[in-house]
Parts: sequence; structure tokens; C-alpha cells
Amino acid sequence: MTRFNRFISIMLCLCMALLLFGCGKESSAETSAAFTAEAATETTGTGAAQTDLSEAEPASYQAAKLPMPERMDDALDIRVKDSTLYLYGRSFVDETMNWHVHELDFSGDIHGVIQIPEEGMTDMQPCEDGSLWVMTSLWGEDQSYQGTRFTLVSEPYNVEREFMMNIDTYPESPDWMLLDETRNCLYVLDWTTLYALDYDGNELFHLSNTMGGTFYDPCFTADGQLAVLERGDAGHAVLLLDADNQTWGSSTELPVEGRGLYDGELYDLYVRDQQTLYGMDIQTGELTPILKFLDSGMGSDVRDVCALSGGQFIMIANMQLYFVSPGDQGDVVTLTLASTLEPILIEGAVLDFNTSQSKYKIVIKDYSQYNTSGSNTAGLEQLGLDIAAGDIPDLYDLHGIPMERYAALGLLEDLYPYLDADEEFSRDDIIPSFLTAMEMDGKLRYIAPHFDIRTFIAPHDALSDGWTFADILTLANGIDPFADCVTQHDLLRDMAGGADSPFVDWATGQCFFDSEEFIDLLRFAALLPTAERGQFEEYEPADYAPTLQIDLIGSPISLLADSAHMGVEVDAAGFPGAEGTRYLAEPVREIFAMSAQSAHKDGAWAFLRTMLSEKKQSGNMVPITCAAYDAAIAEEKEHIKGGAVIELPGADGEWREYPFTTENLDTFDELVNSVTGVYEYDSALMEIIWSEAQGYFAGDKTAEDTAKIIQSRVSIYMAEQG
Repeated sequence: MTRFNRFISIMLCLCMALLLFGCGKESSAETSAAFTAEAATETTGTGAAQTDLSEAEPASYQAAKLPMPERMDDALDIRVKDSTLYLYGRSFVDETMNWHVHELDFSGDIHGVIQIPEEGMTDMQPCEDGSLWVMTSLWGEDQSYQGTRFTLVSEPYNVEREFMMNIDTYPESPDWMLLDETRNCLYVLDWTTLYALDYDGNELFHLSNTMGGTFYDPCFTADGQLAVLERGDAGHAVLLLDADNQTWGSSTELPVEGRGLYDGELYDLYVRDQQTLYGMDIQTGELTPILKFLDSGMGSDVRDVCALSGGQFIMIANMQLYFVSPGDQGDVVTLTLASTLEPILIEGAVLDFNTSQSKYKIVIKDYSQYNTSGSNTAGLEQLGLDIAAGDIPDLYDLHGIPMERYAALGLLEDLYPYLDADEEFSRDDIIPSFLTAMEMDGKLRYIAPHFDIRTFIAPHDALSDGWTFADILTLANGIDPFADCVTQHDLLRDMAGGADSPFVDWATGQCFFDSEEFIDLLRFAALLPTAERGQFEEYEPADYAPTLQIDLIGSPISLLADSAHMGVEVDAAGFPGAEGTRYLAEPVREIFAMSAQSAHKDGAWAFLRTMLSEKKQSGNMVPITCAAYDAAIAEEKEHIKGGAVIELPGADGEWREYPFTTENLDTFDELVNSVTGVYEYDSALMEIIWSEAQGYFAGDKTAEDTAKIIQSRVSIYMAEQG
């Protein structure tokens, strides 16, 4: 499998070797200090919060990645019992997946390994005597649910007790299991119901959800009471079980989106949202921020959290194991990166940078928290208010930010002086078409490490001479405008609602929505379906060909795949423009800019230049550096020498083999070198266009009148922004 065509492998930067943790390895002095007898205590606690931390400022935390045991590639779940850590994970040997639970002490020594059967397990709970309850959901070859097996095992996999939850009585597959040894029972939960079972599988009682939501992450409070997170349309709440009366006790509403609920220790419980871990007082519902995952040195893809004494934690994030403890960050310069969309797509780049050097630390300011179901631009508006008040970030994640507008307002630094002064990188290192496309008024305002190419796809030679807005209605007579993925909204968004819209010039403050070109675009949009993408699922693939479609070209096989799917040979037609065809590069995941007002521009450039590094340029996306692109093309050429074929789904839904040749590479290379601009969605601009276009689509207004209204509203909008 070649570089362009393999799956993206997630690259995680190694933390500093603060801890040595694994079979037969000595622990460093810092490791020994971290895993003291104080840390190796029972984590379920004996009472509610023993220390009043409700008024305390969140401490600085540091996460150290722990080396995995030799027989484990991915960490999936952890449990702590007394001084033993039970780590469940998987390994890959000769393409075979193996499942096992390692028993480790807090010095990192392995005391036992329980080999789990090939079907894996759904959940586990350790017992006081060192044995382990294992819950395994069973599935047939047709992926139908067959029931759930509960097994009490000891090392290596000696079965001491076993029973089944049969589908006749329990038709839903459970996802969680908790062990209550004081009551000699197991608590088993599916999405909507809690079951209490004795050790022979006899049901003691069951309870349903309380607000029509779904259950997540059952755990125990610091004083041993079962708690469960219920997530519903009305909000998220923590339910407590009154086990004596076999009913639900209190229900406490959460003020944040609960992504996880964990056993209490210093606090009654621990709760997390996407970015932050909180300590919870179950009586008052008060949440105290403990740490931010990314700021502590790990990503926010947190799978499990175990609280230890002394405010320490064992966590699994990105399927890696971390020891997290309070610690001074040292003398570092902190830079703020503003993001108006959920920042999970960019945190990998920030994490890599923060853990690769000790001079700077980037903190993401997440403006997406202001967005609501009724307004996905509230975060952008709040960022604008902060900038006006002088609270200006050092860096911008430009996804969701109208970059042309920000550049015109003087908010984005020109990066050319930094690139020209760099000792390692220069303008010559970047593919010329991409470099030119990223320019604004001759200045480089941002860097994106990878691009896809956004374009219309049309039957071969239908648009061989290119096209302009004047051609668009003529084109509709020759090509069926109905397509599986092009709606009225899609067309207006991609051709008029982007930051690079040909109908908007932020540099001069002018717009051109009353032009004949935009009126033609409205008329063409009226020919397209109004339905959203999901409503096309009733159609068969053969119903789509031949059509005009919008696609993202991300590799040399993309057009080949489109041809196979549509049943005819297709070309990348680009987008019509006033002066001819435009091919747009669309940033993949990351697109960063330096604030022109930053007080730490050296630190901002230190981060931005990592986008050009060999590590960042690797992967299966289209890179922007010549070296990475040439290496990828060379790898594809070697692949072709052996007579390459690609298996792809055809127009009839059947998979067939298609030859992959140098012609495919040449077509792709020509497309890369034809890029003339960059596409980035402007949500505020598109809201104006889309809302006013409805009157025309409904037949209540003419295209000319609609264009005049849009022209007026966008003109006012641009004046307000300037």
C-alpha cells in the first residue's frame, strides 16, 4: 500500500522520559517518587471529599507517557484495586489480534497476565482476591447479538465461575459492568437499563433511565455509592443508586456536556467534558476544574481515568497510558491559539509542539463552547468581541474564521519575512501553485500542511475547454444537473459562500452579488435538488451517472474512483470563474495563522514552521512541500512498475479491478499544479446568501431581485466588519 493510499497513522510525540514503566525496566528516581506508597492506595476511598478544593485554583498538571508492556500495543481500559493496576489492551502478532490483561504494581513490575479469548471482552472488574470478572458480548457471523457471557477467572485464564445473559430475557447488549463485593453482586448496564445480578446470574432488580436518555460510565462515588451518567435531549445528569431500596436516589444536573464519569477520590466523583477534568461535589452539583488534558501534555481523546490519592491520576488517552500528577511547568512562554470549531482536529499538532521543546507552550482557547444548536457562529462572534476588547490571541486556527476578512482587517501577520529568515525552510520548499494560492495581496497569511483539491467532476471532455459563469446554464442542458451529492446549498456554499468567494473582495470592501454571474449561479442552483445528502440514500449508484458532482481530490486514485462510481470516465472540471476555471485547494484538518498583534511572534513562528517538517508532511494527504510530494509520487511510480490495479466499486455497486497507470499520476500532477486559490467556508456570508435565496427558490422573488437583496445585506455586513 502506497503513501497516498494507506490510512492515516496517528503520530504521537514521545513525552520526556520521566518514568520508566514496563517489564524488567528499572524505575527512575522520578518514577519512584511518583509511585510512592501514598499513591498506591485504594482509590475508591472511604468518604466524600476529604479536602475542600472547591475554592482552590486548578493546579498545573503534567502527563508522562508510560511505556507499554511488551505484549501490548494499544491500551483500552484500566482498573485499580488496592496497589494493583489492571491494564486491558491488545497486541498484533502476525496480523492476529490478541487480547490480555496485565497486572502491574505501581513500580511498573508485571505480576501476572490474563490471556483473554479471541473475541475480546466488553468490560472487566478486579476482585479483592486477585481474580477478575470478565464480561464478553458475543456476536454471530452476521453481526447479530447472541448474548453476553460473564466469567470469573484467575491467571492465566482459569474459569472459576460462569453464566450467560441470554437474549430471550435480555435482548440488548450491555456495555458496562461494576462489581460490588459488599453486596456480592454485579451491576450491568446497557444504554437504558441497570441490572443487579448475583454471582450466578440471577436478577436481583433492574431500573430504567429517568429522563429518556442513555446511560454512560457507571462508577462509584468516594463513599462507595453507584453513580451513572445519563445523557438526554434535556441535558446531562448524574444518577445515584439507592441500593438498599433498589431505586434511584438523587439526580444532579451537570452544567457541562458530560463525556465521562469516574470513581471519586478527593472529590465525590470526577467528570470530564471534551477538554477538562472536573471534581464534582454530588450534594451541590458544583464542578471544580482540575486539569485540561491538552495543557497537561496529552490529547483529549480520553478513554479512561483512575484517580489515585494525592491528586494523581492514571489515564488512557489516544490508546496510550499516562501518569498525571501536579507539577510546575517551569519557565515557559505561553501562547494562545484561538479556535472557533471543536479543537480536536488541531490538538495533535499542538501536543506535538508542546512536548517537543520546553521554551513555549500553546494553549487552545476554545470558542466553540459558545456555539449552540441555534447559532454555530456564536463562537466567531465572541472571538470578534474579544479582539475588539484587546484580548487578542497569538495564533488562529482559521477553520471557521473568514481569513480574507481577517487579513483585510490587519489581524494576520505576513509570514514571508519569517520564512525567508528561516535557516531550514524557504519559499522554494513549497509547491509553487499552493504557495501562490495561499497568498493574499502578495503576502503569506497562513500555513496549512496538507490540502485536498475541491472541484466539480464532469464526464470526460464535457468541459475540456474550461467554463465560466456565462457557461453554467448552457452546461445544464448538456449534463444532468441532478447529482448524489450536490444540492442547492452545496452549490452556493462552494461557489459563493467561501472565504475566497469571487463575489467578495475584502481588500477593497466590495461585493458583486448583483452581477450577471451570480444571477446565473442562482438560476443554476434552482435546477438542483433541495434535499440534504442523507435523503439520497434510496437511490442506487447507477442512478447518478452521468452527473455533475462536487468532490475532494486527495490522491492520484480519486478521479479513477469517481470514474468507477459514475460508470463513465470523468475529469476534474474545477469551478467557473469570471476569468475562467478555478481549482481550489482545501486545507485538511489544520490551517494556522499568526496574529499580527502577538507579543510572542518568535514562538508563534516556531510552531508554524513545524507544519513544514518531514514528520508533519508525511501521511496519505497531499503535502505542500516539494520534497514530500516528490517522494510520494516516486513511491507511486514504483508501485505502478509492477502493473498496479486498484479494486473499486462500480456504478452498479459491484467491486472491480481497474488499472492504475502513469496517466493517472500525470492527471493528478497537472491538477496539483493548476490550483489557483484556497477554499474556506465563511458561515456568516453563507447564512446571508442561503436565507435570501429561499424566496427565489420558492418562486416568490426573481433572481435579479434576490441578487440585489443579497448585495445589499453583504455590503452592510462587510462595512460592519471593517
